[in-house]
Amino acid sequence: MTPDNEWSVGPIKPEETSWFREIAPESACEPYEIEAALAEDEILVWRSGGVPAAAASLIWRAFEMELRILVVDRSFRRQGLASRILLELRDLAKQRGLRRIVLFTSNDNTPAIRLYQKIGFRLKALYPGRLERKRGCVRLGVDDIPIRDDVEMVWEF
Repeated sequence: MTPDNEWSVGPIKPEETSWFREIAPESACEPYEIEAALAEDEILVWRSGGVPAAAASLIWRAFEMELRILVVDRSFRRQGLASRILLELRDLAKQRGLRRIVLFTSNDNTPAIRLYQKIGFRLKALYPGRLERKRGCVRLGVDDIPIRDDVEMVWEF
């Protein structure tokens, strides 16, 4: 990983929106979800030496932050960046006086579910068939697992 002094984080820049549109589908996002995030959410980008490495799409509420999209560019994966981002988001939420972070992920996304639980998220709810109904079809996801269900997770602090 790049030394800490070469890392920066800040709002997405206009010239980074095409990069975001390109990598966000890797977190199983539908095109309309990506466009909604760009229009409505706060999107933070982690940069290594000025190069976009990861992004998080956030919605702020009275007592919680919703993490809608978390994606790490392929060239920066397997370096602990996602864990670092989650810890930074927790600290940011605490600074704003919030009590928890919530997120939804698909049932096939076992690598993300594993990461979230290691960091401190707990399973809150399973919504059977929700993604299948929302998308009108069943696609194969990670490890050829059919994507059918929405998994809600929460990290309380």
